[in-house]
Amino acid sequence: MVVLVSGHAYDQASPRHLAVCTAIWSGLLVVELAIAILSVRTPSLPFARAARLALVALGLAGLGCALCPGSHCLDWWSATALSEALTATGGFGFATSAIFGTGAALLALGGTGGSLTPRLPAIMIVLLLAPGLVLQSFGTSWIALAGWVLGTALGTYVGVAIGLATRLRLGAT
Repeated sequence: MVVLVSGHAYDQASPRHLAVCTAIWSGLLVVELAIAILSVRTPSLPFARAARLALVALGLAGLGCALCPGSHCLDWWSATALSEALTATGGFGFATSAIFGTGAALLALGGTGGSLTPRLPAIMIVLLLAPGLVLQSFGTSWIALAGWVLGTALGTYVGVAIGLATRLRLGAT
């Protein structure tokens, strides 16, 4: 995680805050990887499937950041009709989270352990994205951070729900 965030310009965050967010991010990633690899589940909560979906979503978000490091891709995306519709619905955090949640739900591997509802994967995705949201909103108000987290949570839930419903219609559980 240190290498991942070291290439970005987080001028507004002190090295101490960057280190704390990186440590938290790494811990969350290790826990979700362990849940996915060990296939942790209960009869009613398919933790492993939700963790795999969350890890795919984090990978898609990371890929999006790697492919679009400059603002030119963001400017292009912001000008599309889909982006304008999603942003008008719930803001930029909602829009991007809905896209990543849908993509992850469509790409995530199937498995056993109960039916998967959007709630658990959405929570896991938001947990994985939270340190990044904190870094992005460092230096702003708590209300701005709360708005980003709320938009991300709602967008992720909607995106995962759309992806899971699409997988169900296609017969790919």
